Amino acid sequence: MYKTNKIKEIYSSNVKIISEKSKANIAEYAHLLLNFETCCNDILYVENADAAVEIVNFVINHNKGDVTTTKNIMTKLFDSYKYHKYSKNALLKKYNIERNKTTHLKYKIGDKTQIYKINNSNKDINVDAFSKAMAYFSAIHAATMNNNLAMADELIKYLLQNTAKFLDKLQTTNKLQYEKCTQAITAIITMFLEPKFQIEIIMDLKKYWLHDFNTLSNFSKILVDNNHCNKTIELLTEKPLPNDKSDPDLTNCYSNLALAYYKLGNYTEAKKYYLKAFENCKDDDVICNLISIFTLQNEIDKIDEFIGKLSNGYLKKILLMSFNPSLITDEELKSINPDALSPYCKEKYEALKYIAYINKHNRITDLKVKNDFIKFLHNCSDYKNAFTLAIHANEYETARIIFNKIPAEQVNNSKVLKYCNFLFNNYFNLKKILKFIEESKFSDKEAIEVLNTSSTCLLADKKPSEAAETIKKALEYNPHNEETLEIGVATSLLNKDTETAKEYANKLSQEKQEEIIVSYSLDENPAEDIEQLVEQHDPKKIHEHYQLLKKEAFYKASQNIIKNDVIIWYIDKDIIKSTDTTFIGKYKGLDCYAKISKNLQLDNNIDSYENALKKGILHHSKGGTGVKFIRNNAIELKGSEGDRLFTNILHANDNGKLLIDFDHKGNHNEADRFFRSHHLEYSNDKYLELSGNHPELYSE
Repeated sequence: MYKTNKIKEIYSSNVKIISEKSKANIAEYAHLLLNFETCCNDILYVENADAAVEIVNFVINHNKGDVTTTKNIMTKLFDSYKYHKYSKNALLKKYNIERNKTTHLKYKIGDKTQIYKINNSNKDINVDAFSKAMAYFSAIHAATMNNNLAMADELIKYLLQNTAKFLDKLQTTNKLQYEKCTQAITAIITMFLEPKFQIEIIMDLKKYWLHDFNTLSNFSKILVDNNHCNKTIELLTEKPLPNDKSDPDLTNCYSNLALAYYKLGNYTEAKKYYLKAFENCKDDDVICNLISIFTLQNEIDKIDEFIGKLSNGYLKKILLMSFNPSLITDEELKSINPDALSPYCKEKYEALKYIAYINKHNRITDLKVKNDFIKFLHNCSDYKNAFTLAIHANEYETARIIFNKIPAEQVNNSKVLKYCNFLFNNYFNLKKILKFIEESKFSDKEAIEVLNTSSTCLLADKKPSEAAETIKKALEYNPHNEETLEIGVATSLLNKDTETAKEYANKLSQEKQEEIIVSYSLDENPAEDIEQLVEQHDPKKIHEHYQLLKKEAFYKASQNIIKNDVIIWYIDKDIIKSTDTTFIGKYKGLDCYAKISKNLQLDNNIDSYENALKKGILHHSKGGTGVKFIRNNAIELKGSEGDRLFTNILHANDNGKLLIDFDHKGNHNEADRFFRSHHLEYSNDKYLELSGNHPELYSE
C-alpha cells in the first residue's frame, strides 16, 4: 500500500520520474552505483532480462569488446534467463544469438562463432537483499549510460518501491551494507529524479535518512531550495540534531533548517539555528545569513561584530560598503577584484556598481544602463535588496514587481512587509485597506495614517474620485485631522466639488489655510483666500505635490523593509536611531531625518509638530507648516499652533545621513532673534568636507 496518492502516482507506469540531466551528472555518483569487479555477477540478481542485457552491453563497451570479458558475461546471461526473454533485445542483435537444440546456444563475437552449453544452475541462486539492491544500482547506471532512460526509469521505480524492504532487512543484519545501500539510494534520488518527485520520495522514506547527516544535509537542501520549508523543518526536527562541532554535514543541516525558517518569515528561529551552525563552523556564508537577520531586526551592534568575523576580505569590504551606500564611488569599487568573488559576492558587487552610478548622476539617464539595471534587478536572488535598490533608483514599477516575488509567508509574518504590500498593491482598494487595518489591529491614529497614504497615492495617480471615498472613511476616525482635511481640500478641488472643498478648508486652522493657498494657487494669479482658491487653483501643482509625497512614502517603506543603511547618530553621548526619527526628504542627494528634542515641553501641541514633520522639507518660501531652511542661519519647524521649533545644528553621521534635532522653541519674534544671531553648524563636518556633499541651503 502507498502512503499517499502522490506516491502511488509516481510509481504508475505512465509517469516519467527520471531527469533528462541524469547522464550528464552520473560521473559524480558512479562509484556509489557500480563496482566493476562485481558487476558481471549483478546480472544474476536483477530478475529482469532486459535490465541484465543493459549491464551486459555496458560492461562489454566499457572493456572495449574484450573477447574474454564478452564471453564471460554473455554466458552468465545465458545461464540466468530463458532464451525468449533476451533473444529479441536490440542490444544483442549483432551477436546473432540462436538456440541450437534445447541445451546449446550459438552466437558470434566478431567473425568467430561461439557454441555454449547452457548451465541452469544460476536460476536457483538465493539472492540476499544487499546483492539484489546493488544489482539494480548497476542496471540503472548501465541503462543510463546506454541512453535507455525508459529502462532506467522503470528500474528506479522498482528500486524505490522496494527500498523499505531492502533497508529494513539490512538495518538489523549488516550496518556497513545498510550504509552503502542508503548512500546509493541517496545518489539515485539526488541525481536521477526530477525535483517534484524528489520531494515526495524523500519524505516517504524519511526514517531511513535520520541517522546520516550527509544524507540529511543533501535532502534538506533539495527541500529548502524548492521552497518546501515546512517539509524541511519536519525532516530536520524529526530527531533532535546533536551538537557535534566536528561534523560539517551537521553544520549544513543547521543552516538548511535556519533557511527554511527564514523563508517562512520566522527570523527568531532562523537566527537560533544559524547561530548553532556558526558555533560549529565559522563559515562566511553562515555569517552573511546572520548579518541579513541582524539587519532585519535592527541589531546594529551584532552587524558590526559579525562583519568583523568574515574571513574573506573582499566580502567584508562589500558588506561595509552596502551599509554605507551614500559613500560608494567608482574609486572605492576599483579596490575589489570581481574575479575573486563568490556568486553571492558578485551579485552584491554588481548592485554596488549601480549605486555608485546613481550616487554620481543622481539618476539613471543612459537608456542602455537603465535596461541593464532593470534586467539585473529582475535576476537578483535577494528580492528585498533588489526592491530597495529599485526604490533608490526611483524605478517604482520595477520595485512593485520585485516586491511581489517575496514569498507570501514572509510578507504575512512581517508587519513591515504587510504595510509595503498595502502600499504597493492595495492602496487603491478601499475594501482591502479596511481589511488590512482590521487585521493589523491599528489604533485610530494608525488607521488614519494608512488611509491618508492611500488618498495621497490616489491623487498622485490622478484618481480624485476614489480618493474622496477614502477621505470620508478617514474622517470617520477623526473629523478634525488636519492632514486628512488638507488632502480632502485638494481632492475636492480636483473633483470640482467647491462646496466640499470649502467645508474641509473652513475646519482647518488659519495657518493651514494659508499654506494650502500658497501651495495650490496659480503662480500668475495667486489666491488670497479660500473663496478665491476655489476659482484660482492649479491642478498641475496639486498633482506634482502629491506625486512627490507618494515617492517619499515608497522610499520610507523601502527603508523599513530592509535597512541597507545602519542609520544612527551620536548626540551628547545618546544613540539616536532612524526608527525614532521622521524622514523628511532627500536634500541635494542626502537623506534628511528629523526629530523633536525630548527636552522640549510641548504638552498637547506635540501632534501639531509631528504632523508638520511629516510634511517634510518645504520648497516654497511663504506660509505653511513643515521644515524650512532659513538662509544659512537655521532650520525651522512650523506647526499649526503659532509657536515654532528651531535649531542651527545639522548632525551628519558616517553614512552621510543628516539629522535635524529641533531643540529650541519660541514665538515668531524669539525665532527671528535666534535666526539673526546664529548660523548653520555641522557636527561630523569631516564627512561633509570629504564627500563634497554640503547641502545647498534654501534661502528664504
